[in-house]
Amino acid sequence: MSYPDEVVRVIAKHQGESPIIYELYEGMTDEERLGYILVEEGLIMVPEHLRSYIDYEAIGRDHAINTSGEFVGEYFVEFL
Repeated sequence: MSYPDEVVRVIAKHQGESPIIYELYEGMTDEERLGYILVEEGLIMVPEHLRSYIDYEAIGRDHAINTSGEFVGEYFVEFL
């Protein structure tokens, strides 16, 4: 898979760390898009019948603050 140059540069800055790359949806804030990805990938468990009540932006914001990752264009790159 090919990533934009800006994503490759961020990964290169974090040499020795393992990246997790999330491709974000279009049309929302970065934090909201990240929140949707985390829920849909099952990284945050939310029952299907409650998903319309979830504040996805808050989920994404909390995850971005509490991890060593950064938003890069249409991606969120997290390092382990």
